[in-house]
Amino acid sequence: MATPIIELREVRKTYDGVAALDGLSCSFHDGRITAVIGPSGAGKTTMLRLILGLTSPDAGQVLFRGRAVAQMSNQELLDYRRDFGVLLEGAGALFASMNVFDNVAFPLRRVSHYPEELVRAHVEKRLREVGLWEHARKMPNELSTGMRVRVAFARAVITQPPVLFFDSPDTGMDPVRMTALTRLIGEHHRSHPCTTLLITHDLDAVRAVAQDIILVHRGRVVEQGLAPRVLASEDPFTRQFLAGLMVGPLAME
Repeated sequence: MATPIIELREVRKTYDGVAALDGLSCSFHDGRITAVIGPSGAGKTTMLRLILGLTSPDAGQVLFRGRAVAQMSNQELLDYRRDFGVLLEGAGALFASMNVFDNVAFPLRRVSHYPEELVRAHVEKRLREVGLWEHARKMPNELSTGMRVRVAFARAVITQPPVLFFDSPDTGMDPVRMTALTRLIGEHHRSHPCTTLLITHDLDAVRAVAQDIILVHRGRVVEQGLAPRVLASEDPFTRQFLAGLMVGPLAME
């Protein structure tokens, strides 16, 4: 397989004396959908924050195309993040002061300086794809959690970025809406192949779209590789986690 676009090498990160990541090493390959799974508190969101340069590792390296993210200047970090489309946990972290249309339009207006008629065309297309065009003038607090997540998806992909991050899009989503969102992720990847990191507890979504899987527990990688291999793993921890079994090495912590 080609050289990874993103690598974490022996990364350690501690908060208030508690290790969020404890020597974690993993890699993400260009143009592929990688699902990052594991129990709550395993360190998945910390991985994302380190990759985005929102925090720095206590030890180890986070590399993007071979370059250490922690060594980038503030301006370089701003330029670097413009290559990312991000859907954050918590109903997508929409701007509460902006309506749906302006939330989705924000990346185009901020980065690309599109003419307004083109902004409208792109926003309408994306909102129709997620079934929310008729809600374009509503404020985020007028929407359900699932609707806000779909708005955040439309915003994340509006510029067709080369890297997409989805941090727990299943939070607050009913199974039907999550299935629809998973389908959107798969369809977008087929039409605009890009490096996609999907942090999720929804194993149906993982089985539907993931090409690679990284399973994390207690700040370390338990298993990583091609999705079919990980899903068929005989490792006791992996089997217990994927099957949702009460008995196994994963204790009720």
